Amino acid sequence: MKKFFYVLFWFLNFLLTPIIPIFAFIFIVIFVALTKHSNNEFILKDKFLLLNFIVFLLLYYVSRLFIFPLIYKFSKNNPYINSFFEKIIKEKVFRNKVLMFSFLVDITVIFLFLFESLLNNINNLLQVFVLYFLIGGGGVTLSYLSLIMWFKIKKTSKNQG
Repeated sequence: MKKFFYVLFWFLNFLLTPIIPIFAFIFIVIFVALTKHSNNEFILKDKFLLLNFIVFLLLYYVSRLFIFPLIYKFSKNNPYINSFFEKIIKEKVFRNKVLMFSFLVDITVIFLFLFESLLNNINNLLQVFVLYFLIGGGGVTLSYLSLIMWFKIKKTSKNQG
């Protein structure tokens, strides 16, 4: 069971990388392009699909802020996840390693999407990188930063109360 939670946690970290928002953005761009350059009535009438994807992206971005604090709060019975989060709280070096690793994963994912642009046209690489970074919504790094901020806010409220 421990390995299952371990794999599940790694899968969650993978889902929090910029992969999903970038794919959703690419889908939206393709959808809009097909709408403008097609006589297909199904595409022209189905604007609701576009709205659904935009709402999905917004909910996805907001959920990134709360996912790790919620997992921490409800995973007291899982020793792996609980010890991982406790280590983030107590060990500054480990916390910095987790943040650095998550940032490197986010940047790597973005560069994987930019690989084709890197080969064809390097002139727009910086602009496309910034665009993908913004679309990615901070990736898994934002989720870890929100967890750390939640710990600090929780600690501050305990000290005041």
